[in-house]
Amino acid sequence: YANNGTRLLGTGSILSGHWILTSASIIQGVDPRSITLRAGNPPNVQSLAAASAVVHENFNSTDSTRNNIAIIKVDGDFIINSFVMPIECAQWPAEFRDWIRTNTDISFC
Repeated sequence: YANNGTRLLGTGSILSGHWILTSASIIQGVDPRSITLRAGNPPNVQSLAAASAVVHENFNSTDSTRNNIAIIKVDGDFIINSFVMPIECAQWPAEFRDWIRTNTDISFC
């Protein structure tokens, strides 16, 4: 995804058509409304704006190895197809799955 379409901020993983998982260290302090999210491979790229973001409440930028997780809500929905697919999160640590369920409408993690 990019900030104001000018520079690459980082990467993320699709949780669902309208939720993206990323690192807190990438988006902390960035206005989510300035982020454009892109998914897929050319020529099958989808671009959508971010609507909001949630950084883990225990993330501390001086120790970015702990709780370095954030979610971005997409303004709209990515169309899930053979180029744009959500990740499998069933094998993640329970603390991440619980945090995602608490902060989104995702119930399958």
